[in-house]
Order: sequence, then structure tokens, then C-alpha cells
Amino acid sequence: MVLPNKEYIIHWEDDSGKEHTIKVYPPITLYIGRPTRDLLIKANIDDPYQVYIFYEGKDYAIPTGIRDCTVSRKHVKIVISDSKIELMDHGPLGTGSKNGTYVNELKIAKRAIVTLKSGDRIKLGPRGPIFTLIEKRKEERTPTLEVVGGIPQEVPRSIASKLIREGAVEESIELDKGKILVVPREGAKADIGIAKVQVRRVTEKEREEILIHNLQKVLYEATLHLKENRVKEAVIELSKIQVKAYKRLIENLGDEKVRQAYEEITYYIKQESPPIDMLEDKIKLLIRLLDVIIKVGEGYV
Repeated sequence: MVLPNKEYIIHWEDDSGKEHTIKVYPPITLYIGRPTRDLLIKANIDDPYQVYIFYEGKDYAIPTGIRDCTVSRKHVKIVISDSKIELMDHGPLGTGSKNGTYVNELKIAKRAIVTLKSGDRIKLGPRGPIFTLIEKRKEERTPTLEVVGGIPQEVPRSIASKLIREGAVEESIELDKGKILVVPREGAKADIGIAKVQVRRVTEKEREEILIHNLQKVLYEATLHLKENRVKEAVIELSKIQVKAYKRLIENLGDEKVRQAYEEITYYIKQESPPIDMLEDKIKLLIRLLDVIIKVGEGYV
């Protein structure tokens, strides 16, 4: 029997905050989500609201200890081969999940297929659980993950606490459902148990470009919540822009209209009952202003 030259570790936290991992070996196809009706019967599952990991062609499932009715049945499909990992926003019928799938905070299109890399974070819905996929080669004792310094990232509490304890984070804020927004410290290293983390340095220009695009993603996600009258979710999403990394970005851009729109948004979300129409207008304004800055930087204006 020839052993595979790599394995993949899937990490998550259950509803109590306890960490879990499983190892899978290519080639393999699996699903993460709530069970479909036929799986409830075939896999003898008695909890239709729990999130499970299912292997294609197998009549058993791994319970995750996460109960979340916002997660779709068979929410995502993951195909792991020797050469690549592909993720699909799947849903019970293969037509896409109800609340969407996010990879490293970026929402992918319904039914979209994207290629994953080691360390990517898969979130099932805007406030759903996070699963982290880590590649480990046969010759490695502990896999190494590389992250970009100075860029805010949403991670499970267990991983955040280890990064903070080892001094690899320059700032963090608590979101909800056991998630923490961390800003990795450039040049730092940390051992989080399942992997060793190295924080990569980038140029000021690279960091600015990444921060602008990430800020736009946060703003756009907040507008989607507001359209559905999910004010609490919009405020939680917008709380991300209060970290110093984004404050420094706004200052460095040196645009008075951008600064004013940003400050008004941060002011509104601190109110007990934010003025929804005014908040939405300012978010859309800031998105447009950032679009202009991007186009100027690319030489289109």
C-alpha cells in the first residue's frame, strides 16, 4: 500500500468552543452542512439541525457539535485531489446554499466553484461556523501557514486566543458567535497547535490595496444585511472597520470626503438605534469614493 504524500486537516469549533479536527486523504469528496432527508435515514441521524461532515458514497456522517439552522443542507461540497482542492457553494440540490458561502470573508457566488489553498477559512453563511482547511505534507512534522501582516482577518476564538497569547496579533476585536477579528503582527511567528503560523510582510502599496478591497467587501456585505432589515448583523459587520488598520488607511488616503463618510458610519453604528437610511447612504457613498480611488490608482481616471 502506497501512503499519500499529503493529508488535509479540517479544523472547527463546536458550540461550546471546543476545538475539533479530522484528517482526510486525497482523492476524496465531502460535504459540510446539515443533513438531507435521505442522509437522515441512511446515516441514522437524529438531529436535522446539527452540522455534519459527510463523505460522498458513504452512509455515515461526522457530527460537528454545531447546531445552526442558517446552515443549508449539504451547504458546501469539497473535492480534494492530489493536485488541488475545489469548493462549491452546493446546497441540498446542488443549486447553491440559502445564505451563501464565504472564503476568507469573501462571499462566493451561488453554485460557484473556487480553488482553495492551505489555511483558507470557509464560513457557512454570514454569521455561520468557520472551517479551516490545512495541508500537511508527509515530510512535515507540523504544517506551516503564511498570513499577511496588518490585514484584519476573522478567525475562530480558539485560534485567535493562541495568536494573541504568542504575541502575533497587533489588535483584535470580538465579533459574535465565538469569532474574533485579528490583525496579525508583521514578522511574527506563532504555534497554534494544528500549524505554525508565519506572518508575512508586504509593501505599503500592497497593504493599502488589500485594505481598500477588504473594506469595500465589509461595506458591501453590510448593505446586503440592511436590505434584508438585518440591522444587528449589519452593525456587527461594520464593527470590523473600527480597527486601527482601517483607521490608518483612511488617514493615509488623505481624502476629506472619505474620512467624513467613514467617521459618520462609525458614529452611527455606536448608537442604540442607528438611523438606517442615513447609515445606508453613507455606506454607499464610501463604496463609491473608494471605487474612484481604486480607478485613479489603476490609471483609469
